[in-house]
Amino acid sequence: MAGRLPDRETALRVSALLVAAAAASWAAAQYPGFSPLTNALSDLGRPGKSPAAAAFNVGLAVSGFLVVVDATTEVIPRFRATGILLALTGLLVQLVGVLDETYGVIHLAVSVALFVTLAAACLSAWAQAGIGVGLAAAAVIALSWLAYAALGLRSGAAVPESLSLLAAAAAYLSLPTGEKR
Repeated sequence: MAGRLPDRETALRVSALLVAAAAASWAAAQYPGFSPLTNALSDLGRPGKSPAAAAFNVGLAVSGFLVVVDATTEVIPRFRATGILLALTGLLVQLVGVLDETYGVIHLAVSVALFVTLAAACLSAWAQAGIGVGLAAAAVIALSWLAYAALGLRSGAAVPESLSLLAAAAAYLSLPTGEKR
């Protein structure tokens, strides 16, 4: 029906993704010399290095919160494992923003946990909800990080990070909503 507003679940998902994308885009535009080929996305949230670090980190915190709300109120009742993994993903997104790069190895551990959990959530969406894009997203996440490691790269993590996040976003938006059709 034309002009119909999206259901609450779709609105939460789209809002979570738009907040993160807007925060990253704005922070990248404010960061002279930022390049996905030489930087990690987390560089956008490093105080003293990124002029928009606070905005980026707040954007991650808000985005992660919205994912947790969606996961706990909408996804867990229908797809328990997927919802739990999404809730954990949302919490890890928040932690990436709160425990920015100045926290060193702690930030690295949280970031690794985020991408592993993201891949697991995509696989779970495929297994529980029959979302084919979930399997494809998990493959993109795994292959992008394997290629990054195989090439022995030490910089430019924004490329596999971005590929992983875009693939996971497609799977997230493909999850069925509770809306009656």
